[in-house]
Amino acid sequence: MSQASDLSTAAQQLRGRRFPDDSLDQAYKDIYEKYADLMKGTEGKEGQESARDEILVAWAQAYKQHAGARGDARLPADDLYLIATNKLTEAIPTSQEAWKLHFVASDLLYDEAMYMKHHDNKSKADALLTSARDRLQQALSIKPDYVEALDQLSVLFQEQSALRQGNEQMWFVGQAKDATRQADAIRAGEQAPRQGPTPEAKFEIASQEKEKGNQYFKTGDLQKAMFHYHSCLNYLNGLFGLPPAMESKITELKVTVWNNMATVHLKQGKSERAIEKLDKVLAASPQNLKALFRRGKAHLGLNDIDRARTDLTQAQSMAPADAEITRELAMLERKAAQQAKKQSGFYARMFDKMGQDEANPSK
Repeated sequence: MSQASDLSTAAQQLRGRRFPDDSLDQAYKDIYEKYADLMKGTEGKEGQESARDEILVAWAQAYKQHAGARGDARLPADDLYLIATNKLTEAIPTSQEAWKLHFVASDLLYDEAMYMKHHDNKSKADALLTSARDRLQQALSIKPDYVEALDQLSVLFQEQSALRQGNEQMWFVGQAKDATRQADAIRAGEQAPRQGPTPEAKFEIASQEKEKGNQYFKTGDLQKAMFHYHSCLNYLNGLFGLPPAMESKITELKVTVWNNMATVHLKQGKSERAIEKLDKVLAASPQNLKALFRRGKAHLGLNDIDRARTDLTQAQSMAPADAEITRELAMLERKAAQQAKKQSGFYARMFDKMGQDEANPSK
């Protein structure tokens, strides 16, 4: 396409040049204006989407070339890399080569991530790398044998592994190796090793397992409910590679499942097991009303009056009108009174016996 060729030529002319800060912004804007003008030439013409895609790719590559020349200068306030990725995204639904546009968008995000990493903004770099990885995985969902995407996916996993430690780091290293093995197999004409579900898919499966557990709980099948709750946690434990925004959702799902498992234990009369789960809930969510109430109830089931009173009193302070908490506290006071009465009787009998022993000393 002549439009794409024109833009590529313009990009080549600017490649390698270093712009002072005051002209860097204008250099980007020149390329964007060139892109807009060339896009007008594709409107209403046969093969419009194909021409547009070629122009988009060429423009994105031009941005990439400029990014390499910017040195320590920051992007203009409007962040043209975002404009580039957004326009690629807009084009994908009607593109005949959407996988290519996903790849180019990933490449832009990767460059921006490396800029952030170089300037010690590791959290932003990690978020950008995750977005870049998502683009590659979308490309591979369309074109599974896209070797270049697999190669780049391995690079992204390696970069993210360097931002982590321990088991999480090892998970990213393993994912990088899997992507490389898959790419090598495709190059050799072999069947690519089957990849497991993505972290996002695992989270979705975990959510479904929780729902299955809830359904069995409602029908009274506590054994099957517990099986699916355990299955949910198995998918969540060791789950890495999700965007930072998803971390809170993982914790939220774990808290819900621990709470549900505690309820099953309480119904089964296993107060100690219930407390184990509720301790986890309250470590992650200290103001969780349901967990405080259930742990207080579990302590009461073990006749641990003091701990039960602490939890139930805190729960009542959070929900003063809750009738169930009020009933449980009333039961606690009755148990406390019974214990006090038993203790009083015990001490009375003990002192009575001691008096008898003194009156009748052994010979």
